[in-house]
Amino acid sequence: MDGRSPAVAHGERGPTWAWRWFLATIGVATLAYFFLPIGVQSILYDVVAVAAAAAMFAGIAWNLPEPRFAWTLLALGVLLWAGGDIVFGTSQPVPSLADMFYISAYPLLALGLVGLARTTAGGRNESTLTDAVVVAAGVGVVTMVFLVVPAGQTRGVTLAARVVSLGYPLMDLGLLAILVRPARAAVARRGVFGLLGAALVLRVVADTGYALTNFGTTYTVGNAADAAWLLSYACFGAAVLHPLLGDRDVPAPAGSSAGVSAVAGQPQARVGAIVIAPTQVVRLRVVLAWAGLMLLVLSGSALLMAASWRAPDVMFLAGAYGTTGSLMLIASSIRS
Repeated sequence: MDGRSPAVAHGERGPTWAWRWFLATIGVATLAYFFLPIGVQSILYDVVAVAAAAAMFAGIAWNLPEPRFAWTLLALGVLLWAGGDIVFGTSQPVPSLADMFYISAYPLLALGLVGLARTTAGGRNESTLTDAVVVAAGVGVVTMVFLVVPAGQTRGVTLAARVVSLGYPLMDLGLLAILVRPARAAVARRGVFGLLGAALVLRVVADTGYALTNFGTTYTVGNAADAAWLLSYACFGAAVLHPLLGDRDVPAPAGSSAGVSAVAGQPQARVGAIVIAPTQVVRLRVVLAWAGLMLLVLSGSALLMAASWRAPDVMFLAGAYGTTGSLMLIASSIRS
């Protein structure tokens, strides 16, 4: 490897054609989707969702990306979304059991993206954690001030339906914000992160369209938002099937012109070298810390809403955001 070239270890293990065929197949299925009866539409949608999760697990097995745990968390998050689609069927109230699956996917997706951000940037980059906390705090403040508080004073659509439906695009934007850092740092896998970014942008569009259907209460299968959701699944699957996922960003070899330049204090741009710090393993305590932070935020939100309105809707909201019993416990104790 030339010392003046980017330091990238290539590891193309998966079929180079798989990601293109997956995108093309889902694209054709999306076009056909709107010409099918509603019952068949629901089945096709579920097949696409499960296929996206299966494609991600297959891509992880083929390409052996690092950090493996982060990519696995992303695949599990998409699998939870697929589970929500299966439970949803053709119609569900808002919130519902399907929303439990959908919303429970976001902590896994966020943890996976944080893991990618920390390891792709290299080293103990504390600014990654800081940036993500700032984003989470900002989303929480916006949600409480502009969505939750007004929703508590209106009639017609339940508070839970408003918060859940409007929360989806906000959570999508939070995931996009976390994705920015690894996308900028991943020299060898720009195409992969481009597909992930496209998947999340499509998700924002679809979830915004869902919220516009009277906070999801008038949504029906066959809505135009379904196209964006289906194409989002296509991008998620294609991203992990992409052969560039097997590439590694590694340090420049010792003795290369990049290394000499770094020692001499010369700007690396003069020799055209790109030096990427070694991948760091994110420890279990980091995952647990993020899980605890998310639980704290969700519990605090449920506490504020329960204390403000003491409404039965809080119980449904807690159930939709659940995966733990603490939210329901807080809401029910204050509501009494």
